[in-house]
Amino acid sequence: MLLPASRVSALIAIFLLWPPLSVQGYPADSIKGPELLSLFPLGGRRGTTVEVHMRGKNLAGSYAVWVDGRELKARVDRIDEIQLKEYDLVKKAWKSQPGYRVSFQMEIDGSAEIGTHSIRAVTPQGVSNALPFRVTSHPVLTETGDPHQTPGAAQKLRFPAVVNGKISRGGELDFYGFDAAEGQELTFEVVSHLGIEPTLTLYEPAGSWFDPNRIRELAFHLGRLATPATLHTFDRMPNYEKPRLTYRFSRKGYYLIQVGAHLSKGGPDCPYQFRIAPSDPRVTRPLGSGSVQGLPSSWAEFSRELEPDRLERLRSRTVLETADPATPAAGLPRLVEAEPNQSAGHAQEVAVPSIIEGSIDRPGDVDNYRFKVRDGAKLAFEVQTPEVTPPFFNPRLTVLDAEGNESFNNIFRRLGRQFQFYRKTVEPKTLHTFEPGGEFTLQVRDITSRQGDPGFVYRLLIRPQIPHMGDIEVKDDRVNLRAGTAGKLTVITDQEEGFGGEIVLSIRNLPAGVEALPGTEPEPEKGINPDEGPKERFVPKSQKATVLLVAREDAPATPMPRMIRIMARPVIGGSLGPPQLVREVPLMVVKRREQVLAETREEETP
Repeated sequence: MLLPASRVSALIAIFLLWPPLSVQGYPADSIKGPELLSLFPLGGRRGTTVEVHMRGKNLAGSYAVWVDGRELKARVDRIDEIQLKEYDLVKKAWKSQPGYRVSFQMEIDGSAEIGTHSIRAVTPQGVSNALPFRVTSHPVLTETGDPHQTPGAAQKLRFPAVVNGKISRGGELDFYGFDAAEGQELTFEVVSHLGIEPTLTLYEPAGSWFDPNRIRELAFHLGRLATPATLHTFDRMPNYEKPRLTYRFSRKGYYLIQVGAHLSKGGPDCPYQFRIAPSDPRVTRPLGSGSVQGLPSSWAEFSRELEPDRLERLRSRTVLETADPATPAAGLPRLVEAEPNQSAGHAQEVAVPSIIEGSIDRPGDVDNYRFKVRDGAKLAFEVQTPEVTPPFFNPRLTVLDAEGNESFNNIFRRLGRQFQFYRKTVEPKTLHTFEPGGEFTLQVRDITSRQGDPGFVYRLLIRPQIPHMGDIEVKDDRVNLRAGTAGKLTVITDQEEGFGGEIVLSIRNLPAGVEALPGTEPEPEKGINPDEGPKERFVPKSQKATVLLVAREDAPATPMPRMIRIMARPVIGGSLGPPQLVREVPLMVVKRREQVLAETREEETP
């Protein structure tokens, strides 16, 4: 049965009939909504049917599965009561509590979109949080049941392949073996649930007379801390926190890849998905890519794509009566770096606004550009690293005046944890007001003179500041209401580049009997104001808004989630800007306890 939710997302679920609701596990005062802890396997191949198991809390009576794609269909088979193990950080011991395992069949159509999809459980108490399910075109295997925690027992693979596995206990390491040809370049990547933090390590057998089973490390990736043996082995990807390695093998032979998790206690709620495939520069989406939880092709201010239409995208998020005559109506000019430009005397002249494309292709390389601005000009400098990203390539921008004195840079210095040290970061966006104007030199380099590589490519945009509505974050990923009660949505709005207007929030596609009302909440007490440095140069101002979703006493229950749409609209001086879709969130109105009791009595009456 297909139930469309909106133009952006589709609600897909196959179920028999809405079952009678059980009073058991149905709290009297509040809804303890269902919570998913894990999913196994984490994905499947196009054109196949996969048996999937969800584990979590308050899943009693689950009767449907919500999937955010028309080409994926789910059918609940059974629900089992189980014991969930959680690690108590205070007592430093495992504890058990009752839970549920929901088993269902996932039919993946041959035309299903490759990438990440969201899966939620639908229960009499509402809709659960979302977990990712990944669709691939590669053959999908399940981790062998035989032990393969040592190099000698490694599970043999033929690539391309995707493996669904688990870290069954703390400290477990799973080994996989494969053959590679001379000069072949392979990509390895692993994803898991948030907080498990999987790791990847690449080895080659290097047995000796003393130890025939000895292995030699070639490269490794530890999630948040990535440290390959040599720079060229690290995959040039947009999100370096996901363990992903690319390696070119200098000789033919047998090699090993190890999957682990350095922040996991292990167990059935610690699954992972590992992929090995030949590198293909045409493939731009990593294993964990794709939209999740109803996000649009969204605005993300600090994961920006610096394209020629950048200014038009900014204008769409503000209210402009007249455009700046110095700003092109459409399409930004592009300047390609040309050597030699190592010194200010050889700086390339660049117009404002424009996009500069260059690279720090060797250690100690410094690229110089010259530009002119008028007195009081407010400019924004944005930098993107499309190939090698931090922590390997850390682009430092420095602007010098006509006398060679530093005017500003893109290093943000402020107090760190517990006010014990200063923290410095290289920021992707920097604002500056030029008082006075004149001719300036912009220098681009790596933050250290020891790093440089042809892959240290940067895209740099110099443009006028445009006050606009920045990133908007919705803190809640679903809403479950009973008739006669209210739920809360918390929204964080950013105001960029001196935006001084208001941001109007609205909720669309609400079910019958539910309305959205503005709410207030007390401000938390603020402690000592820390030294935040020139924060306004790097960080936008933020505000928190509360929207109350109120279900009337006569609001009918919704058997399936309704995708409500959170919209935002800038307002300046009473003039409205265009509305923007912020996010889609599933909402359910569930039956009141009195209704459940009455239905139960009717069923028990002969």
